[in-house]
Amino acid sequence: MKKLKYCLLVAGPTTMAFLSNLPTNSTNNIIYKLIEYKLAVSLIITIPIILIQLCEIISKKEDRVIKSWAKRFLRFIAKEQLGGGEFNTRISILRPQKGWQFIMGYLYFVFITNFVNNFKNRTWIKYLKNTPISLFSDYLTLYARYSYPNEEISHTHFKISKRNEGLNGVADKCYKEGREIEVQTCDISSITLPQNFSEIKNSRTTSYRDVRKYMQDAFIDESNYSSLLNMNTKANNLYALAITNEEEEIWGVLIIDNVDKNPRSFKVELESVIEKYAKIFCFTLSTVK
Repeated sequence: MKKLKYCLLVAGPTTMAFLSNLPTNSTNNIIYKLIEYKLAVSLIITIPIILIQLCEIISKKEDRVIKSWAKRFLRFIAKEQLGGGEFNTRISILRPQKGWQFIMGYLYFVFITNFVNNFKNRTWIKYLKNTPISLFSDYLTLYARYSYPNEEISHTHFKISKRNEGLNGVADKCYKEGREIEVQTCDISSITLPQNFSEIKNSRTTSYRDVRKYMQDAFIDESNYSSLLNMNTKANNLYALAITNEEEEIWGVLIIDNVDKNPRSFKVELESVIEKYAKIFCFTLSTVK
């Protein structure tokens, strides 16, 4: 469907522009026939484009339904299984998207929301540097999230590493391998990170040694150090679970994380129910779609 849409969006307007510029007084038989059937050709091009756009509108409405249900489901898990009122624990779903699919929303967030509200403290520069410029690369982006006691507005995204590239975090590893992953590592939330990884790599200070340990434990390759820089929350207790659809394809990644000096095993806390929750999620996806 996507390839058909792109072909129509490129070839359609080009063909219609070509037809509209044909000389009406031409004696060439081919040109004469093209002019004669210009209206029919235009309709043949336009109708499929309209139908595809309508299908996209319907699918987006369907997607909003799933998103709304997913957030309520995450809230249920948090309140029923994870102690509902604990601070700094988030439960999120990340889904793959191409860079071009979410870059406009991201730039709106940077320039309209963040730039206007945080111009003086210059935090918008951090988000600008993290713009997904690889438009045709795959990213794991935030699909739904429940965090308590405060809701968060986030444009979190992680570029999905290719086969010969270093991993880009727990979510990336979970998505690529399709298995649950749990990480309990050191807390680096209070450490001010330098802009260049070389300062950490060549340093022997305790804090920077903790950063290197954190990156190793959380599967962040040094080539993806920028991902660590751009994290608002550098969680040290993380649990990731791959979500599959009815075709057993990886649909997304469920992430539970928090910042706590004491190790916490979300895997143990959810051990008796997580398989059932995964089945419910898979069933709901197949039912709604």
